[in-house]
Amino acid sequence: MRQICLDTETTGLSWKDRHRVIELGCCEIIDGLLTGNNLQIYFNPEREVDEEALKVHGISNEFLSDKPLFSDKADKIIEYLKDAQLVIHNAEFDMGFLNYELSLCGKPKLETFIHNPVIDTRELARENGFSSAVITLNKLYKDLVDESYKQNTDRELHGALLDAVMLAKVFIKLNSGQNEIFLETSARSEASDDLGFSSQNIDLSKLNLKLIKASEEEIAAHNDYIATLSKEIKKEINW
Repeated sequence: MRQICLDTETTGLSWKDRHRVIELGCCEIIDGLLTGNNLQIYFNPEREVDEEALKVHGISNEFLSDKPLFSDKADKIIEYLKDAQLVIHNAEFDMGFLNYELSLCGKPKLETFIHNPVIDTRELARENGFSSAVITLNKLYKDLVDESYKQNTDRELHGALLDAVMLAKVFIKLNSGQNEIFLETSARSEASDDLGFSSQNIDLSKLNLKLIKASEEEIAAHNDYIATLSKEIKKEINW
């Protein structure tokens, strides 16, 4: 199956206030593997970026002044997303903005040309045992992908493509069957109390765990992908 992890950056909090999309970032997954066939587009929103939004993503009005309009790239976006299943963190936000943009240029809603349903990783995380009232992408990435990750040092600002790649890695982990290892402490404690045992008395040696190692070809492909992504976001990364 072809799935697209998607994120947007915008001029403000709500499309209902006529805020616009200024960046679209997409990361392609096919049959559970990252392909490197990503999409990143910046747009001229034809309006000012709110100061609070600027603090989040750092994308200035000056930077966007010479970028294409969303309508100029709408057909390219539709072709890229067509028949794919979308994976989004807090899907209502991004879907609302993208459908608003599509409506402004006379295009059909996303739901008419993608593979439904859309997967919301915030809801998927809850289904997999994460019980925080607020489930952020940063927290999921730290818990599932890289426990040494620190937002303030590893990434100072949000970016749609970077977020989409992080989202893809989180989504793969959530679907890998390994995520139960990363359940939050509160959820583990509640489950242990209810069942009458603690995590300390579980004998892992009795579990039939299969170790799968990456081949030399897969490692080489991964390194090539990381090099390409580092070039795209103009920042060296090491995953």
